[in-house]
Amino acid sequence: MTKKPRITIPEEEDLIHHIMLTTELSWKYRITRANINEWLSNFKGEIFDLGYERRLALWLLTNFVYYNENEVRHLCKTLHNDFIHYQILKDYPDFKDVEAVLTDINKKTLYFALGRSGESGGFISYYFRKENKLSTKNFVLNPNDIDKDVKQIVFIDDVTLSSGKSQAIRYLKKDVEDFFPKKRILLLTLIASEKAIKNVKEKGYEIINCITLSERNQCFSDSSTVFDIHKTHLKDCENFSLHYGKKLNPSHPLGHKNAQLLFGFFYNTPNNSLPIFWADVNGWKPIIRRYHKNYKETNYDEIGRFI
Repeated sequence: MTKKPRITIPEEEDLIHHIMLTTELSWKYRITRANINEWLSNFKGEIFDLGYERRLALWLLTNFVYYNENEVRHLCKTLHNDFIHYQILKDYPDFKDVEAVLTDINKKTLYFALGRSGESGGFISYYFRKENKLSTKNFVLNPNDIDKDVKQIVFIDDVTLSSGKSQAIRYLKKDVEDFFPKKRILLLTLIASEKAIKNVKEKGYEIINCITLSERNQCFSDSSTVFDIHKTHLKDCENFSLHYGKKLNPSHPLGHKNAQLLFGFFYNTPNNSLPIFWADVNGWKPIIRRYHKNYKETNYDEIGRFI
């Protein structure tokens, strides 16, 4: 076991106190000391001294960003406002009548949840419609029966993070080719990475988002905001997270496609965040749960336990 230099990150008790206050006052999601201790019991001192591992884990948790329901509602409002402003600047630069412009945008636009039925796109679409007081008529039910006045389809999702052959691009390409081949396409998403934004635009689609993630949001990048102060602990923390992450998600130990992110929503945690927070395998006790997508047949024997 490697001997470590004097630790500069805060003491364990101070970190736990900070986490409990933050979760109760800011997250509006109370994590008890018992919850924290249960999560910390996952770490066995396999890489560094046990006390040091616990403090590294707690330091990561203090930097986790949790979007509660009120914040998601606010993001949905902000996203819609940004969309309207974008439309006005692009298509109505010399407008005189705001109400007439808004009516025209409403008439020409239909919204569509990105992804499969039951995924996060549909969930966010509900909040987006509700918070912005949009009519259900503005949301696509039957893609084969669209009014001739509709000129643009707006896809809605919560996060768009991967570059390259991302899920967002796959869904956009499929839906556009199948249902909306001659329509203007926009993607509205709460959170997007710089690489994903570039990729979406390169594929010929327009994208609007509330929060943009850069390399600074990657936990273990050289420019990481998580280790602005405690730079000397960055590599230790990366090795520690990698070691336990490999036990939980061998192909993506630091999050899907090595995203190294630290955030989640009140309804779920993206797999782009570090698995040590959300994994629920091999006896691991998560601190913030993730609900995985099930693409197989429903197991009614399993459901029966709750009836």
